[in-house]
Amino acid sequence: MFPSVRRLLRNCWRSLPVAPRSHVLVTIAGLGLPKSHGGEPSSAPIYVAGFFRAATGLGQSARLYRDEAFAAGHNVYAVDLTEFLLQEPVPGVFNEPHLLPNTFNEHKGPGTLVIHVNPPVFMLALRHLQELLPGKRVIAFWAWELMDIPRFWRRCLSFVNEVEVPSSFTAAALRRHTAKHVSVHAHAVPEIRTSSRRFAEDGIVRVLTMFDMASNFHRKNPLSAVEAFQLAFGRDSRAQLLIKTSSMNRYAPGKQALDRAVIGWDNIEIRDERLSSEALAELYGRSDIYLSLHRSEGYGLTIHEALRHGLHTVATGWSGNMDFMSPGRKCHPIPYRMVPVHDPQGGLFMRGQSWAEADTASAASCLQTIVAKERPNFVFSPSPELILPSSPLKASDVGVVLVNYRGWSDTLTCLASLVELRTPPRRVVVVDNGSGDSSVQHILEGWTALCRKTRQRDPTLCAVNTPAPPGHILLTLQENKGFAAGNNAALSLLLTDSGCRAFWLLNNDTSPEMDALEALCARLNARPDAGMAGSLLVNMDAPNIVQCAGGGRLSSWTGITTDMWRGAEAEYVAELIPEAVEQELSYLTAASLLARREVIEAAGLMVEDYFLYYEDVDWSLRVHKAGYSLAFSPSSVVRHREGGSSNQNRSLVDYLCLRNRLMLVRRFFPVYQPLAIGRLLVTAVKRLMSRQKKSLPYVIYALFDFITGRMRFYKTDSLK
Repeated sequence: MFPSVRRLLRNCWRSLPVAPRSHVLVTIAGLGLPKSHGGEPSSAPIYVAGFFRAATGLGQSARLYRDEAFAAGHNVYAVDLTEFLLQEPVPGVFNEPHLLPNTFNEHKGPGTLVIHVNPPVFMLALRHLQELLPGKRVIAFWAWELMDIPRFWRRCLSFVNEVEVPSSFTAAALRRHTAKHVSVHAHAVPEIRTSSRRFAEDGIVRVLTMFDMASNFHRKNPLSAVEAFQLAFGRDSRAQLLIKTSSMNRYAPGKQALDRAVIGWDNIEIRDERLSSEALAELYGRSDIYLSLHRSEGYGLTIHEALRHGLHTVATGWSGNMDFMSPGRKCHPIPYRMVPVHDPQGGLFMRGQSWAEADTASAASCLQTIVAKERPNFVFSPSPELILPSSPLKASDVGVVLVNYRGWSDTLTCLASLVELRTPPRRVVVVDNGSGDSSVQHILEGWTALCRKTRQRDPTLCAVNTPAPPGHILLTLQENKGFAAGNNAALSLLLTDSGCRAFWLLNNDTSPEMDALEALCARLNARPDAGMAGSLLVNMDAPNIVQCAGGGRLSSWTGITTDMWRGAEAEYVAELIPEAVEQELSYLTAASLLARREVIEAAGLMVEDYFLYYEDVDWSLRVHKAGYSLAFSPSSVVRHREGGSSNQNRSLVDYLCLRNRLMLVRRFFPVYQPLAIGRLLVTAVKRLMSRQKKSLPYVIYALFDFITGRMRFYKTDSLK
C-alpha cells in the first residue's frame, strides 16, 4: 500500500470518536469468525503475530516473546502485521524470516497462535489470520494501563482461548471480566553486560526519557519529567536531558506543550526518531539516569530495559513497572498521589478511573541524591525561578469583559452581581458594541452609582485606539462588527495591563454567583495543562435546570454542536467529577469563560468572521491546537438568560448558525466539508416537507453565502 494512502486511511480512522469506532470495528471484524478455537494448551508449533518491524513497545513485545520461545527450543514462526495494520516499518528492527499471507494455508492444523495486538485492532489481526486459525489455540497477549478494561476489550475475550499479559497490574484488570485463564508472562528483557563507562565520565550527567506520542502523551507524562529535571539541575550545562520521542506529529497539542516546556533550555534536547535495536542500545549505553514519571504503565518496557543496561532508573512507583522495580541500588520508585484520569488525546478514558501523579519535587530530589552519591564533587544550583512554584491564579488577577448591544438593563444587572463577588476582579471592561441608542449613558450612570456604593473608583469612558486609563472602563465602539470583535477590543486593551493574568468573558445577560470566579481560578490552578475553564450555566429563571456544563460536543462531520448536560438538574451536574465532563468537551461557551493570558498570546484573539455564534467553538479548537486542554468547574455557577434579545430576530440566528457551522468545518475539518453541506441540504428538505417552509430561504442563503464568502443581515438592530 502506498504510504500516502496508508496515512489517509489512518487519519480518517483516527478522526472518529474512540469508543464508537472501536465497537464498530469489533462488530464488523468479528462477523463470521468462530468464537472458540481448537488446540491444546501445549500445542506446537508456536506462531507469534505482531508488529515485528515496528519500533514500538508492542513490536518489541512480539520480538522478545519470539526470541524467548526460540531460545526455549520451540518451533516458532513470526507473523508480521506491521504494514497490514498501517504501522510504520523501520529498517533493521527485525531481519529474521517471517510468514507471508500467501503461505498461511500451508500452516493449517494444530499449534498455538499468540497475537501481540491490543483491541480493537486485535479483531482485524484475527480476521487477517483466519486461514491460520483452524486447529490453533489462540492466545491474546495484551497490555493495558488502567485498573479496568474498556467494554470493547471485554467483547474480544470471546474470540480467544486464554490471555497472557506482561504484568500483574494488567492481569488484575482483565480477571475482573473473564473466567478464562489470564497469566502473567513478563517480557524476557535480556541483561546487558555493563559497559566500562563510568557515571558522568565526561563531566556531564546524561538523563534520558523516552516516549511514543502514539502511546498517549498524558499517560507518559513527559512534562513532569522535564519539570523534575529543571528543578534538580536548573540550566547547568553539566546536566543534559535527552527526550527521545517518536510519532511527535501524532498529537499536535502534546508536541506544542513539550516544545513550550523546553524553549530557552539549552541543556534539554528533543530528538524525534525511530531507532533500530542497536541504536537504542547505544543510546542507553551513553546515558546515566533513566527518568519516567508516567501516570500508568501496563509494563514499562523502556524502564526495564534501562535497568538491564545498568542505568539508575527513576520512575513513578505505581502500575506495571512495580513487578520488577523493587527499591534497590539503582531502582528509585517515586511517591505519587492518585488522581482521576484526564486524557484529552483520547483512548484511555473510562468513567471513574484513576492513575498516578508523581511528585516532581521528590523526583528532583532523587536525581540530586543519585548525582551526589555517584559524583560527590558535582554541586548544582537550580535557577532561582524554579525553586519557588509560580503563584496560583487569584480572582484579583483577572480582567472581566462584558459586551453590550442595546441591552443596558441586563448589563447593569450583571455588573451588580460582579460587585457581590467574594473576591472582586482586578478590573472590568464593558464594551458598548455600537448600540447607537442611550445604552452608554444608562450604563455609565448605573455603573458609577454601583462603584460609589462599594467605594470603588468610577468607571472611565474610553474610545477605541486611545490610551487605556486605569480601573474599570466603558469602551465605546462606533459600529457593531459582531460578538468576537467586541470581545477582542476589550481583550486588546486588557492585554496592555501586565497585572491581568487571565480574562473572564461573560455574557451581559448573566448573573454569576458569589464564588463563580474563584472557582474558575481554582480549576485552572488544579489543571496547569488547561488554558481555559468554563462555568456551569443554569437558567436565569429556573436555576435548578442546566443550560450547559462548560460548553459542549462538536460533530466534526457536520459542525453541529450539542450542549453538555442540557436540561439536567443542576444539583446532579454540580456533583460530577470535573474530569468526566472535561473528557467529552469539544469547546467552551463564551457566556462564561476564563482564559489565561499565555493562551491568548499563543492562540490569538477570537476570529471575527462569524459575527455571532461559533466564534467560541473556533477559539476553543485553536486553543487545543496550541497545546492546551479545556477545563470545567461545576462549582462556578452562572445564571444565564439564554438568547436575550436575539430571540427577537430568529431569522438571523438561524442563518448565522447554519452558515457558521459550514465555515467551522471548512476551517478545521475540510475533509468532512461535503458531509456538512449534505447535512445542510437534509435540513432544507425537512423544512420543505414540514411546516417550516418560511425558514427554508435561510438555509439556502446560508449555503450560498458560505460558498461566496459574503454575509447578509436581517434587522440586526434588534440583535444583541
